[in-house]
Amino acid sequence: MMKIIFVIFVCLFSEQFVSINGYPNNINNDHYASDGSETEEIAKNHPKIKSKALTLAANEGDTITFPCEVDDLGSLSVTWGSKKGSNVTQLFFGSYRFLQDDRVYLDGTNLVIKNVKQTDSGIYTCKVSTDKEISVNHTFFVNGRPQIMKEPATGNITIGQGQTLKLTCKSTVDPKPDIKWEKLDSKLTVSATNQETLTIPNVGRLDSGRYRCSAFSFYGSDNHADFEVVVEEEPEIELPEPHVYTGIGQEIKLRCRVYGNPTPNVYFENSRGNRLPSKPGDNKEYVSTLSIRDENDFGKYSCYGFNKFGKKRADIEVSGRPSRPIILNSDADFPTSGDEFELKYQVTSYSPITKVLVTYRYTKDTESFSDWNTTEIDPNNVNGPSYNLKYILQNMDRKTYEVRVYAENKYGRSEGSEIYSITADGAKEHWKVAGSSSYSIKSSSTILFICSLLLLATMNEN
Repeated sequence: MMKIIFVIFVCLFSEQFVSINGYPNNINNDHYASDGSETEEIAKNHPKIKSKALTLAANEGDTITFPCEVDDLGSLSVTWGSKKGSNVTQLFFGSYRFLQDDRVYLDGTNLVIKNVKQTDSGIYTCKVSTDKEISVNHTFFVNGRPQIMKEPATGNITIGQGQTLKLTCKSTVDPKPDIKWEKLDSKLTVSATNQETLTIPNVGRLDSGRYRCSAFSFYGSDNHADFEVVVEEEPEIELPEPHVYTGIGQEIKLRCRVYGNPTPNVYFENSRGNRLPSKPGDNKEYVSTLSIRDENDFGKYSCYGFNKFGKKRADIEVSGRPSRPIILNSDADFPTSGDEFELKYQVTSYSPITKVLVTYRYTKDTESFSDWNTTEIDPNNVNGPSYNLKYILQNMDRKTYEVRVYAENKYGRSEGSEIYSITADGAKEHWKVAGSSSYSIKSSSTILFICSLLLLATMNEN
Protein backbone atom coordinates (compact mmCIF):
# COMPACT_ATOMS: atom_id res chain seq x y z
CA MET A 1 0.00 0.00 0.00
CA MET A 2 2.82 2.40 0.88
CA LYS A 3 4.44 1.79 -2.57
CA ILE A 4 1.14 2.68 -4.32
CA ILE A 5 0.83 5.90 -2.33
CA PHE A 6 4.44 6.80 -3.20
CA VAL A 7 3.90 6.26 -6.93
CA ILE A 8 0.72 8.40 -6.90
CA PHE A 9 2.61 11.10 -5.06
CA VAL A 10 5.47 11.09 -7.58
CA CYS A 11 3.07 11.24 -10.54
CA LEU A 12 1.16 14.17 -9.06
CA PHE A 13 4.40 15.86 -8.11
CA SER A 14 5.84 15.48 -11.61
CA GLU A 15 2.60 16.63 -13.27
CA GLN A 16 2.60 19.85 -11.32
CA PHE A 17 6.32 20.61 -11.65
CA VAL A 18 6.92 19.93 -15.34
CA SER A 19 6.67 22.91 -17.68
CA ILE A 20 5.45 22.81 -21.25
CA ASN A 21 9.03 22.16 -22.53
CA GLY A 22 9.40 19.14 -20.25
CA TYR A 23 11.37 20.69 -17.37
CA PRO A 24 10.13 21.30 -13.80
CA ASN A 25 8.28 24.58 -13.39
CA ASN A 26 8.48 26.97 -10.48
CA ILE A 27 7.00 25.50 -7.37
CA ASN A 28 3.63 27.05 -6.43
CA ASN A 29 2.72 27.74 -2.81
CA ASP A 30 -0.39 25.55 -3.32
CA HIS A 31 1.85 22.43 -3.22
CA TYR A 32 3.72 23.18 0.01
CA ALA A 33 2.95 22.34 3.55
CA SER A 34 0.26 24.45 5.14
CA ASP A 35 2.67 25.72 7.76
CA GLY A 36 4.55 27.66 5.04
CA SER A 37 7.97 26.11 5.84
CA GLU A 38 8.97 25.53 2.15
CA THR A 39 7.89 29.04 1.20
CA GLU A 40 10.19 30.40 3.84
CA GLU A 41 13.12 28.29 2.48
CA ILE A 42 12.63 29.75 -1.02
CA ALA A 43 12.40 33.23 0.32
CA LYS A 44 15.60 33.10 2.34
CA ASN A 45 17.77 31.32 -0.37
CA HIS A 46 19.07 33.23 -3.39
CA PRO A 47 20.69 30.56 -5.58
CA LYS A 48 22.89 31.57 -8.49
CA ILE A 49 24.26 29.30 -11.27
CA LYS A 50 27.96 30.08 -11.66
CA SER A 51 28.55 27.84 -14.69
CA LYS A 52 28.40 29.49 -18.10
CA ALA A 53 26.66 28.09 -21.16
CA LEU A 54 29.07 25.98 -23.22
CA THR A 55 29.24 24.38 -26.64
CA LEU A 56 30.97 21.02 -26.19
CA ALA A 57 32.17 18.34 -28.58
CA ALA A 58 33.55 14.85 -28.02
CA ASN A 59 34.41 11.73 -29.97
CA GLU A 60 32.38 8.57 -29.67
CA GLY A 61 33.42 6.65 -26.55
CA ASP A 62 34.62 9.72 -24.63
CA THR A 63 33.29 10.93 -21.24
CA ILE A 64 31.77 14.42 -21.06
CA THR A 65 30.84 16.59 -18.04
CA PHE A 66 28.19 19.35 -18.19
CA PRO A 67 28.89 21.85 -15.38
CA CYS A 68 26.20 23.31 -13.15
CA GLU A 69 27.83 24.84 -10.10
CA VAL A 70 25.25 26.63 -7.93
CA ASP A 71 25.87 29.10 -5.11
CA ASP A 72 23.46 29.23 -2.15
CA LEU A 73 21.45 26.21 -3.30
CA GLY A 74 20.36 25.31 0.23
CA SER A 75 17.78 22.54 0.25
CA LEU A 76 16.57 23.36 -3.25
CA SER A 77 17.00 20.83 -6.08
CA VAL A 78 18.75 20.98 -9.44
CA THR A 79 16.85 19.67 -12.43
CA TRP A 80 18.57 18.25 -15.53
CA GLY A 81 16.93 17.64 -18.90
CA SER A 82 17.88 17.25 -22.54
CA LYS A 83 16.41 18.29 -25.86
CA LYS A 84 17.26 16.44 -29.10
CA GLY A 85 15.36 17.92 -31.99
CA SER A 86 11.73 18.03 -30.83
CA ASN A 87 12.22 15.31 -28.18
CA VAL A 88 12.49 16.58 -24.60
CA THR A 89 13.61 14.20 -21.84
CA GLN A 90 13.83 14.70 -18.08
CA LEU A 91 17.01 13.22 -16.68
CA PHE A 92 17.20 14.13 -12.96
CA PHE A 93 15.20 16.02 -10.37
CA GLY A 94 17.64 16.40 -7.52
CA SER A 95 19.02 12.90 -7.05
CA TYR A 96 15.91 11.27 -8.45
CA ARG A 97 16.65 9.58 -11.80
CA PHE A 98 14.13 9.61 -14.65
CA LEU A 99 16.34 8.14 -17.39
CA GLN A 100 17.36 4.51 -16.87
CA ASP A 101 20.80 4.72 -18.49
CA ASP A 102 23.84 3.88 -16.38
CA ARG A 103 26.06 5.93 -18.68
CA VAL A 104 24.36 9.08 -17.39
CA TYR A 105 24.93 10.09 -13.76
CA LEU A 106 25.45 13.06 -11.45
CA ASP A 107 28.72 14.29 -9.98
CA GLY A 108 27.43 16.66 -7.35
CA THR A 109 25.23 18.96 -9.38
CA ASN A 110 27.16 18.35 -12.61
CA LEU A 111 25.83 15.95 -15.25
CA VAL A 112 28.21 13.29 -16.59
CA ILE A 113 27.80 11.01 -19.63
CA LYS A 114 30.38 8.31 -20.24
CA ASN A 115 30.99 6.34 -23.44
CA VAL A 116 29.10 8.95 -25.46
CA LYS A 117 27.26 8.04 -28.65
CA GLN A 118 26.19 10.14 -31.62
CA THR A 119 22.61 9.94 -30.33
CA ASP A 120 23.74 11.87 -27.22
CA SER A 121 24.11 15.07 -29.27
CA GLY A 122 21.66 17.79 -28.16
CA ILE A 123 21.00 20.60 -25.67
CA TYR A 124 21.41 19.85 -21.96
CA THR A 125 19.71 22.19 -19.48
CA CYS A 126 20.34 22.65 -15.77
CA LYS A 127 17.57 24.48 -13.81
CA VAL A 128 16.95 25.61 -10.30
CA SER A 129 13.34 26.48 -9.43
CA THR A 130 12.92 29.44 -7.06
CA ASP A 131 10.54 32.36 -7.04
CA LYS A 132 12.44 33.24 -10.24
CA GLU A 133 13.60 30.27 -12.35
CA ILE A 134 17.29 30.20 -13.33
CA SER A 135 18.95 27.89 -15.86
CA VAL A 136 21.98 27.26 -18.11
CA ASN A 137 22.00 25.47 -21.48
CA HIS A 138 24.92 23.43 -22.87
CA THR A 139 25.03 22.47 -26.55
CA PHE A 140 26.69 19.13 -27.17
CA PHE A 141 27.91 17.51 -30.39
CA VAL A 142 29.27 13.97 -30.67
CA ASN A 143 31.69 13.42 -33.52
CA GLY A 144 31.27 9.86 -34.77
CA ARG A 145 34.02 7.83 -36.40
CA PRO A 146 34.12 8.53 -40.13
CA GLN A 147 32.11 5.93 -41.99
CA ILE A 148 34.06 4.51 -44.93
CA MET A 149 32.56 3.11 -48.11
CA LYS A 150 35.21 1.22 -50.05
CA GLU A 151 35.32 0.24 -53.70
CA PRO A 152 35.42 -2.60 -54.47
CA ALA A 153 33.11 -3.27 -51.53
CA THR A 154 34.64 -6.69 -50.75
CA GLY A 155 38.12 -5.20 -50.45
CA ASN A 156 39.54 -8.05 -52.56
CA ILE A 157 40.83 -7.39 -56.05
CA THR A 158 42.72 -9.52 -58.57
CA ILE A 159 44.34 -7.63 -61.42
CA GLY A 160 46.58 -8.48 -64.35
CA GLN A 161 50.19 -7.37 -64.68
CA GLY A 162 50.49 -4.02 -66.49
CA GLN A 163 46.93 -2.89 -65.73
CA THR A 164 45.93 0.15 -63.63
CA LEU A 165 44.87 -0.49 -60.02
CA LYS A 166 42.24 1.77 -58.44
CA LEU A 167 41.16 1.55 -54.79
CA THR A 168 38.59 4.01 -53.39
CA CYS A 169 37.57 5.08 -49.88
CA LYS A 170 34.66 7.52 -49.54
CA SER A 171 33.15 9.09 -46.42
CA THR A 172 29.92 11.03 -45.92
CA VAL A 173 31.21 12.87 -42.82
CA ASP A 174 31.09 16.66 -43.02
CA PRO A 175 33.60 18.22 -43.03
CA LYS A 176 35.31 15.58 -45.14
CA PRO A 177 38.01 13.64 -43.30
CA ASP A 178 41.65 13.51 -44.32
CA ILE A 179 42.49 10.28 -46.14
CA LYS A 180 45.81 8.48 -45.75
CA TRP A 181 46.87 5.48 -47.85
CA GLU A 182 49.53 2.95 -46.89
CA LYS A 183 50.76 -0.49 -47.90
CA LEU A 184 51.04 -2.63 -44.79
CA ASP A 185 53.83 -4.96 -45.94
CA SER A 186 56.03 -2.43 -47.76
CA LYS A 187 56.15 1.14 -49.04
CA LEU A 188 53.71 2.52 -51.59
CA THR A 189 55.12 2.73 -55.10
CA VAL A 190 53.16 5.93 -55.80
CA SER A 191 52.30 9.13 -53.93
CA ALA A 192 48.75 9.35 -52.55
CA THR A 193 48.23 12.36 -50.29
CA ASN A 194 44.66 12.97 -49.06
CA GLN A 195 43.01 11.31 -52.06
CA GLU A 196 39.82 9.24 -51.99
CA THR A 197 41.16 7.05 -54.82
CA LEU A 198 44.56 5.39 -54.90
CA THR A 199 45.74 4.86 -58.49
CA ILE A 200 48.72 2.68 -59.42
CA PRO A 201 49.40 2.36 -63.17
CA ASN A 202 51.21 -0.56 -64.77
CA VAL A 203 51.07 -2.83 -61.72
CA GLY A 204 53.62 -5.58 -61.18
CA ARG A 205 54.67 -8.17 -58.63
CA LEU A 206 55.68 -5.65 -55.97
CA ASP A 207 52.20 -4.11 -56.01
CA SER A 208 50.55 -7.25 -54.59
CA GLY A 209 49.73 -7.08 -50.89
CA ARG A 210 47.48 -5.44 -48.29
CA TYR A 211 46.52 -1.78 -48.57
CA ARG A 212 44.83 0.41 -45.94
CA CYS A 213 43.00 3.70 -46.20
CA SER A 214 42.59 5.63 -42.94
CA ALA A 215 40.11 8.50 -42.49
CA PHE A 216 40.85 11.18 -39.87
CA SER A 217 37.98 13.50 -38.94
CA PHE A 218 38.29 17.20 -38.15
CA TYR A 219 37.78 16.37 -34.46
CA GLY A 220 40.45 13.68 -34.28
CA SER A 221 38.50 10.41 -34.54
CA ASP A 222 39.54 7.89 -37.18
CA ASN A 223 38.51 4.76 -39.00
CA HIS A 224 40.14 2.53 -41.62
CA ALA A 225 39.40 -0.04 -44.32
CA ASP A 226 41.69 -2.71 -45.79
CA PHE A 227 42.12 -4.08 -49.30
CA GLU A 228 43.83 -7.28 -50.43
CA VAL A 229 45.41 -6.97 -53.89
CA VAL A 230 46.68 -9.88 -55.98
CA VAL A 231 48.57 -9.11 -59.19
CA GLU A 232 48.53 -11.95 -61.70
CA GLU A 233 51.76 -11.99 -63.71
CA GLU A 234 54.17 -14.04 -65.75
CA PRO A 235 57.20 -15.50 -63.96
CA GLU A 236 60.09 -13.31 -62.86
CA ILE A 237 63.45 -14.90 -62.00
CA GLU A 238 66.24 -13.65 -59.73
CA LEU A 239 69.65 -15.37 -59.46
CA PRO A 240 71.44 -15.09 -56.09
CA GLU A 241 74.62 -16.42 -57.78
CA PRO A 242 74.71 -15.98 -61.57
CA HIS A 243 78.35 -17.16 -61.56
CA VAL A 244 79.42 -20.26 -59.63
CA TYR A 245 83.18 -20.89 -59.38
CA THR A 246 84.08 -24.45 -58.49
CA GLY A 247 86.37 -27.37 -59.30
CA ILE A 248 86.33 -31.01 -60.33
CA GLY A 249 85.12 -33.24 -57.51
CA GLN A 250 83.13 -30.44 -55.87
CA GLU A 251 79.40 -30.34 -55.14
CA ILE A 252 77.56 -27.09 -55.83
CA LYS A 253 74.04 -25.74 -55.49
CA LEU A 254 72.31 -23.90 -58.32
CA ARG A 255 69.78 -21.41 -56.95
CA CYS A 256 67.08 -19.25 -58.46
CA ARG A 257 64.15 -17.32 -56.99
CA VAL A 258 61.02 -17.48 -59.12
CA TYR A 259 58.07 -15.13 -58.57
CA GLY A 260 54.72 -15.11 -60.32
CA ASN A 261 50.99 -15.55 -59.88
CA PRO A 262 49.68 -18.19 -60.30
CA THR A 263 52.74 -19.85 -58.73
CA PRO A 264 55.05 -20.89 -61.57
CA ASN A 265 56.34 -24.38 -62.24
CA VAL A 266 60.13 -24.42 -62.00
CA TYR A 267 62.87 -26.68 -63.37
CA PHE A 268 66.61 -26.62 -64.20
CA GLU A 269 68.36 -27.75 -67.40
CA ASN A 270 72.00 -28.18 -68.41
CA SER A 271 73.43 -26.99 -71.73
CA ARG A 272 72.51 -30.30 -73.35
CA GLY A 273 68.81 -29.84 -72.55
CA ASN A 274 68.71 -32.45 -69.76
CA ARG A 275 66.50 -31.61 -66.80
CA LEU A 276 68.05 -31.68 -63.33
CA PRO A 277 66.37 -32.67 -60.07
CA SER A 278 65.42 -29.69 -57.90
CA LYS A 279 63.33 -28.83 -54.88
CA PRO A 280 61.71 -25.66 -53.49
CA GLY A 281 63.22 -23.80 -50.54
CA ASP A 282 62.36 -20.67 -48.57
CA ASN A 283 61.47 -17.26 -50.02
CA LYS A 284 60.46 -18.53 -53.47
CA GLU A 285 63.87 -20.15 -53.92
CA TYR A 286 64.47 -23.34 -55.87
CA VAL A 287 67.67 -25.39 -55.55
CA SER A 288 69.36 -27.99 -57.73
CA THR A 289 72.40 -29.85 -56.35
CA LEU A 290 75.09 -30.69 -58.90
CA SER A 291 78.28 -32.79 -58.62
CA ILE A 292 81.17 -31.67 -60.85
CA ARG A 293 82.66 -34.93 -62.15
CA ASP A 294 84.81 -33.56 -64.98
CA GLU A 295 85.28 -30.53 -67.21
CA ASN A 296 82.17 -31.40 -69.20
CA ASP A 297 80.10 -30.32 -66.18
CA PHE A 298 81.35 -26.75 -66.56
CA GLY A 299 79.18 -24.51 -68.69
CA LYS A 300 75.74 -22.91 -68.79
CA TYR A 301 72.80 -24.08 -66.70
CA SER A 302 69.30 -22.62 -66.97
CA CYS A 303 66.48 -22.04 -64.50
CA TYR A 304 62.99 -21.98 -66.06
CA GLY A 305 59.69 -20.76 -64.61
CA PHE A 306 56.32 -20.88 -66.36
CA ASN A 307 52.61 -20.33 -65.69
CA LYS A 308 49.59 -19.49 -67.85
CA PHE A 309 50.93 -15.98 -68.51
CA GLY A 310 54.30 -16.97 -69.92
CA LYS A 311 57.69 -18.63 -69.53
CA LYS A 312 61.02 -17.15 -68.41
CA ARG A 313 64.62 -18.36 -68.31
CA ALA A 314 67.74 -17.23 -66.44
CA ASP A 315 71.24 -18.66 -67.04
CA ILE A 316 73.86 -19.59 -64.47
CA GLU A 317 77.54 -19.97 -65.45
CA VAL A 318 79.41 -22.83 -63.73
CA SER A 319 83.13 -22.33 -64.21
CA GLY A 320 86.52 -23.55 -63.05
CA ARG A 321 87.87 -19.98 -63.21
CA PRO A 322 89.01 -18.25 -60.00
CA SER A 323 86.39 -16.34 -58.03
CA ARG A 324 86.34 -12.58 -58.06
CA PRO A 325 89.20 -11.34 -55.79
CA ILE A 326 88.26 -9.56 -52.57
CA ILE A 327 90.52 -6.79 -51.21
CA LEU A 328 90.89 -7.24 -47.45
CA ASN A 329 92.48 -3.96 -46.33
CA SER A 330 90.82 -2.13 -43.44
CA ASP A 331 91.06 1.49 -42.29
CA ALA A 332 94.04 0.59 -40.09
CA ASP A 333 96.04 -0.40 -43.20
CA PHE A 334 96.10 3.02 -44.84
CA PRO A 335 99.63 4.40 -45.29
CA THR A 336 100.93 6.93 -42.80
CA SER A 337 103.73 7.95 -45.14
CA GLY A 338 103.89 8.50 -48.87
CA ASP A 339 106.28 5.62 -49.62
CA GLU A 340 104.44 2.30 -49.85
CA PHE A 341 101.22 0.42 -49.20
CA GLU A 342 100.69 -3.31 -48.55
CA LEU A 343 97.68 -4.51 -50.53
CA LYS A 344 95.92 -7.59 -49.09
CA TYR A 345 93.49 -9.65 -51.14
CA GLN A 346 91.83 -13.06 -51.22
CA VAL A 347 90.73 -15.28 -54.07
CA THR A 348 89.26 -18.80 -54.31
CA SER A 349 90.35 -21.24 -57.03
CA TYR A 350 90.01 -25.03 -57.07
CA SER A 351 92.61 -25.19 -59.82
CA PRO A 352 96.08 -23.76 -59.02
CA ILE A 353 96.39 -20.03 -59.67
CA THR A 354 98.96 -19.39 -62.39
CA LYS A 355 98.99 -15.60 -62.36
CA VAL A 356 97.77 -12.57 -60.39
CA LEU A 357 97.39 -9.20 -62.09
CA VAL A 358 97.43 -6.03 -59.98
CA THR A 359 96.32 -3.04 -62.02
CA TYR A 360 96.46 0.52 -60.73
CA ARG A 361 96.24 4.13 -61.81
CA TYR A 362 96.97 7.40 -60.03
CA THR A 363 96.31 11.11 -60.05
CA LYS A 364 97.89 14.26 -58.65
CA ASP A 365 94.64 16.21 -58.70
CA THR A 366 90.93 15.51 -58.26
CA GLU A 367 89.89 15.37 -61.92
CA SER A 368 92.03 13.07 -64.09
CA PHE A 369 93.72 9.67 -63.72
CA SER A 370 96.62 8.10 -65.55
CA ASP A 371 96.16 5.03 -67.76
CA TRP A 372 95.94 1.68 -66.01
CA ASN A 373 99.30 0.07 -65.16
CA THR A 374 99.54 -3.74 -64.80
CA THR A 375 101.90 -5.80 -62.67
CA GLU A 376 102.02 -9.62 -62.91
CA ILE A 377 102.57 -11.51 -59.67
CA ASP A 378 103.64 -15.13 -59.26
CA PRO A 379 101.59 -16.69 -56.41
CA ASN A 380 104.69 -18.75 -55.47
CA ASN A 381 102.93 -22.10 -55.35
CA VAL A 382 100.60 -21.09 -52.53
CA ASN A 383 98.12 -23.89 -51.80
CA GLY A 384 94.41 -23.30 -52.47
CA PRO A 385 91.56 -23.31 -52.85
CA SER A 386 91.54 -20.15 -50.68
CA TYR A 387 94.47 -17.85 -51.45
CA ASN A 388 95.37 -14.96 -49.13
CA LEU A 389 97.93 -12.85 -50.98
CA LYS A 390 99.76 -9.55 -50.60
CA TYR A 391 101.40 -7.02 -52.87
CA ILE A 392 103.37 -3.90 -51.88
CA LEU A 393 102.82 -0.71 -53.86
CA GLN A 394 106.05 1.29 -53.68
CA ASN A 395 107.24 4.82 -54.47
CA MET A 396 103.79 6.27 -53.95
CA ASP A 397 104.64 9.87 -54.78
CA ARG A 398 101.26 10.68 -56.33
CA LYS A 399 98.15 11.84 -54.52
CA THR A 400 95.57 9.08 -55.04
CA TYR A 401 95.71 5.50 -56.31
CA GLU A 402 92.93 3.19 -57.53
CA VAL A 403 93.65 -0.54 -57.54
CA ARG A 404 91.92 -3.56 -59.10
CA VAL A 405 93.02 -7.23 -58.88
CA TYR A 406 92.51 -10.21 -61.25
CA ALA A 407 93.51 -13.87 -60.92
CA GLU A 408 94.07 -16.57 -63.57
CA ASN A 409 94.17 -20.36 -63.67
CA LYS A 410 94.10 -22.84 -66.54
CA TYR A 411 90.35 -22.22 -67.07
CA GLY A 412 90.72 -18.48 -67.55
CA ARG A 413 90.76 -15.12 -65.83
CA SER A 414 88.50 -14.04 -63.00
CA GLU A 415 86.34 -10.95 -62.92
CA GLY A 416 88.12 -7.90 -61.58
CA SER A 417 87.82 -7.00 -57.91
CA GLU A 418 85.99 -3.90 -56.86
CA ILE A 419 88.13 -0.80 -57.32
CA TYR A 420 89.90 0.19 -54.10
CA SER A 421 91.04 3.80 -53.52
CA ILE A 422 94.18 4.72 -51.56
CA THR A 423 95.64 8.12 -50.66
CA ALA A 424 99.37 8.32 -50.07
CA ASP A 425 99.07 10.89 -47.26
CA GLY A 426 96.96 8.65 -45.03
CA ALA A 427 93.49 10.09 -45.74
CA LYS A 428 90.82 7.37 -45.74
CA GLU A 429 88.91 6.51 -48.91
CA HIS A 430 85.82 4.38 -49.37
CA TRP A 431 85.31 1.23 -51.45
CA LYS A 432 84.43 1.84 -55.07
CA VAL A 433 82.07 -0.02 -57.39
CA ALA A 434 84.00 -1.87 -60.09
CA GLY A 435 84.35 0.29 -63.19
CA SER A 436 83.95 3.59 -61.35
CA SER A 437 86.43 6.30 -62.35
CA SER A 438 85.49 8.72 -59.57
CA TYR A 439 86.35 8.83 -55.92
CA SER A 440 85.46 10.85 -52.84
CA ILE A 441 87.43 11.73 -49.72
CA LYS A 442 85.73 11.01 -46.41
CA SER A 443 87.72 13.54 -44.38
CA SER A 444 86.25 17.04 -44.52
CA SER A 445 89.55 18.45 -43.25
CA THR A 446 91.28 16.98 -46.32
CA ILE A 447 88.78 18.70 -48.62
CA LEU A 448 89.50 22.04 -46.93
CA PHE A 449 93.23 21.40 -47.26
CA ILE A 450 92.98 20.73 -51.01
CA CYS A 451 90.80 23.79 -51.52
CA SER A 452 93.37 25.94 -49.66
CA LEU A 453 96.18 24.66 -51.90
CA LEU A 454 94.17 25.42 -55.06
CA LEU A 455 93.38 28.92 -53.78
CA LEU A 456 97.05 29.67 -52.98
CA ALA A 457 98.12 28.36 -56.39
CA THR A 458 95.62 30.67 -58.11
CA MET A 459 96.79 33.68 -56.09
CA ASN A 460 100.44 32.94 -56.96
CA GLU A 461 99.61 32.81 -60.68
CA ASN A 462 98.12 36.29 -60.41
